Amino acid sequence: MIRILKHIVMGVLLLLSLVSCSKHNPTGTRQTIKFWHFWSEPRQKAVLQEQIAEFERLNPTIHVEMTDLQWSDGKTKLMLGFNAHTAPDVVHLGFEWMPEFISSGVLSPLSDSLVHDTAEYFPPALQSLVDHQKLYALPWTMNTRAMLISKKAVPN
Repeated sequence: MIRILKHIVMGVLLLLSLVSCSKHNPTGTRQTIKFWHFWSEPRQKAVLQEQIAEFERLNPTIHVEMTDLQWSDGKTKLMLGFNAHTAPDVVHLGFEWMPEFISSGVLSPLSDSLVHDTAEYFPPALQSLVDHQKLYALPWTMNTRAMLISKKAVPN
């Protein structure tokens, strides 16, 4: 679990570095990148903090400002942030929210410099993040939903 999380976090940090490259910073002053996420479990958060510290060590002109979100109210906080123009530079979003965020115009399509080769992605996952032939995000995980039923509750 932790090993998988480290790979996911490294992907997020790669995206952070690409976002930082897209911002013009000729003076070399320290930039802050806002990153909002839903990884609030202690072990997840520890891995995330460790990886961000390493990212900042390798990129001394970049500071990552991390904000924890909860699934219970995170979507509302994101919408408020988008509407107030205080939204993050990078966000871990729920897959099912993407169509709403895309259609509301709060997300920008990814630039070509952020998207190199999409052939490595599972096509249905990638396609769900495309609108009008523009890619708005990259999938990093997929979930399998399951329903468990007690045999006692269902008659034979």
